[in-house]
Amino acid sequence: MIPEIEMYEALVGAGVSKDKARDVVLAQKEAMDQILTTLATKTDLTEFRTYVDGRFNLVGEQMISMTNKIVIRLGALMVVLVGSLGTLLALMHR
Repeated sequence: MIPEIEMYEALVGAGVSKDKARDVVLAQKEAMDQILTTLATKTDLTEFRTYVDGRFNLVGEQMISMTNKIVIRLGALMVVLVGSLGTLLALMHR
């Protein structure tokens, strides 16, 4: 038998008026529907994990790329600074 009907009949059998029993059953059904729509299934969790793992991998790749760019720029800056320092020292010893 349908749980809502069973609950309704139990409430009416316990002396609750039919209108109030109907209201209770409808409120309980609405609450259960809301709970069931917010529960995550194993498939939902698997899909979410796959999404999050993909995002972390993307962020990791971006960080590696940014790190490489920073190292290259720092190397170029060091070359320029060493060259400038050499030029400055050469000019000072003239």
